[in-house]
Amino acid sequence: MSCGRPSGGVSATAASTAAQQQLRHAAFAGDAATCRRLLAGAQCVRFSRDQRGRSALHLAAAAGRATVVRLLLAVAAPGEADAPDGDGCAPLQTAAADGHEEVVRLLLARGADVDGCDSVHNNTALHEAAWKGYSRTVRLLAAAGANLTKANAGGFTALHLCCQNGHNQCCRELLLANCDPDVQNNYGDTALHTAARYGHAGVTRILISGQCRVSEQNKNGDTALHIAAAMGRRKLTRILLEAGCDKCVRNKQGETARDIALRKELTEIVDIVDECVARREKKANKQKKRSKSKVRFESKHGKGSGIIKCKNFLYAINRQLDLLYRPKTI
Repeated sequence: MSCGRPSGGVSATAASTAAQQQLRHAAFAGDAATCRRLLAGAQCVRFSRDQRGRSALHLAAAAGRATVVRLLLAVAAPGEADAPDGDGCAPLQTAAADGHEEVVRLLLARGADVDGCDSVHNNTALHEAAWKGYSRTVRLLAAAGANLTKANAGGFTALHLCCQNGHNQCCRELLLANCDPDVQNNYGDTALHTAARYGHAGVTRILISGQCRVSEQNKNGDTALHIAAAMGRRKLTRILLEAGCDKCVRNKQGETARDIALRKELTEIVDIVDECVARREKKANKQKKRSKSKVRFESKHGKGSGIIKCKNFLYAINRQLDLLYRPKTI
């Protein structure tokens, strides 16, 4: 730890190894009193590192020690808030990975780069929070202007990662922040493909509610329905069919979802596809009959006459109730 002291303009030399270690231990333990004593009078501090490249700020952020982080940021030199550790992680990513919302807020207020990436997986703080399912941290980072569709080294966005692990609320927060539900990874998979692959019905429903394209194809031509059917996921197959996923889409092998289920002898999946198709055809026929009867009624009584009669009837009822329960004037 090095610091400049304003009195006399004398620059202090590096503190002793024992003092440096003491600051790091105190920061990790949340010992604000010891940190305050060690930092007394210091300004523009460059924090020393341990063998893994972690400073007192990294350790305090990882442990969620908001009070200590506030103390350290008050004396930290410019750039310390974004300084990477041995794994290339800045304090913001470290705090987000464990859902320390207050620490994330403090670092953002200090100007930490919300879209900074680590040097191993190219993950941002948003990737880390979404992967672990820390929805409030996801909301905070999204509100701070984080790039919602930024991909990591594997081509995965934060939405892909939370859907892979089935984190429903994180998925909601990202969609509410206007994240594109159809963004694709390096394989052409959308978040819906990912949810189907890992068998998460909850996020699948949330993505469908978020108006994702249910029949989107990946680079192999597979839809989410192909994946759900291939993996024998009955519930997801039913959800996707009911959401209108096109069962006739063929992948690059020329197979529909039903073809894959037949090849793999997944008879229950085949039955679900056939049953859902039959139900949809029955519903379509019923709607067709209803529309025909509506046309016949309008041709006989005039367009909108049924609505007018209904409105007149309701008006008469309301009028009677009004007369019955109107308070007497004194």
